Formats: sequence, C-alpha cells, structure tokens
Amino acid sequence: MLPLHENAEGSVFRLEALNVYDVEAEAEEFRAFEAGLPLPEVPEMEESMNLFRRMVDRGVKLQRLHVVDFPLTPYLRYELATYDSNVEAGEEILLADRAWHPDLAELTQDFALFDAETTHPSVVWMHYDASGKPGEYDYTEDPADVARCIRLRDIALAHALPLEKFRALLSMK
Repeated sequence: MLPLHENAEGSVFRLEALNVYDVEAEAEEFRAFEAGLPLPEVPEMEESMNLFRRMVDRGVKLQRLHVVDFPLTPYLRYELATYDSNVEAGEEILLADRAWHPDLAELTQDFALFDAETTHPSVVWMHYDASGKPGEYDYTEDPADVARCIRLRDIALAHALPLEKFRALLSMK
C-alpha cells in the first residue's frame, strides 16, 4: 500500500476496526511493551514515519481512526502507547469507543480512503484473519465503494476523540 501513500495528493484516511492486529513488523516491539521493557527500534516503522513526514510536508492530510471496544486488549494498550511517533510524523490519531453510538457498530471493516476530495479517489479494503493477521488487500476506484467509505469515515469522525482527549478519558476510568 505504500505506493498509494506515496502518490496521495490530498488525504489518506485509515479506519482500523479490530481490537488485535498480528503484524509481524510489530511483534518484537509488542513483546517488549508487554514485558515492560524499552521498545526496540523497528526499521519498518521508522520508514513509515519518514514517509508520513514527507507526505505531510507536501500537504497531504493523514488521519487514522481506530474504533475500539472496552475493555481494551493488550494490543490496543500497546498501540495507544506507541501512537506518539505517528503524531510526531504528522498523522492525526483519533479513537472512538464502539459503544458511544449505534452507528459505530457498522464499522467492522478496515480500509484506507485515498484522496476523497479529488477527482480520483480510491479505497483499499484490508482483510485480516480471526487472529488479526493481515490477509489480502482489495484496491478499488468504484464510486460506490468510495461513497461508502466516505460515509463510514464521516460516521467515525462524528463520534471520535483526538488521541490526547481519549487518553485523558482513559485516565479518568
């Protein structure tokens, strides 16, 4: 998917809907987090952050919105702890508790929406197995898929909080 990121002109919106992802590039970092150890440097993650910085520098808006369920899984606690590098790279991180609004129950499929505000938007549907291991990605420019993702994005954004406000809410619980 990185070539799509590199070619984005206006925006990339990423919806994450799972409570656990089993991503090989994060495995060592996740194990260290669970053990309470310092997080190791992950070259693949730094490459992604450098890409995000370049995109933001050329005016691309990056948003990642994760719809979560409580209680938070260990993976989600890890993700919340490591999002700072995404924010530093210029990605806006938002979160929503699926229980906050009935419309959020519809957000179960991961996708990335590219350049929704341009004349050539596209979508990548991301498929995962039951354990959160990445499967196939389906690329489409189908106007119906684009319209569906714009609608889902708007539902999610209407009920989400920025990362710091979400973290503050967690500290109150």
